[in-house]
Amino acid sequence: MGTRAKAFAETEFHSERYAKQVVDFIWEVQSAKPILGLADRVGIELWRMGAHADAAILEVVAAEMARAFGTKHLGAFGRAQPDNRRDPTSD
Repeated sequence: MGTRAKAFAETEFHSERYAKQVVDFIWEVQSAKPILGLADRVGIELWRMGAHADAAILEVVAAEMARAFGTKHLGAFGRAQPDNRRDPTSD
């Protein structure tokens, strides 16, 4: 292993750092679970109502979810997604 590669590995690859990152990731997933569940349920209901990806109601719903939960976990929920019109209840 080259000197630079070895130095990089010694500073970057630590089991304690990895374990902390795994725990942080698990915490992030767990804390996002309620908003993701809500987003799924809202998405299914909007699909049942026939809302398309460019429907104005999606912006209103996204804004209300952001106001209620903050934007940390919303990610792309506030942006229109492709409308593939598959039945989300069939999963």
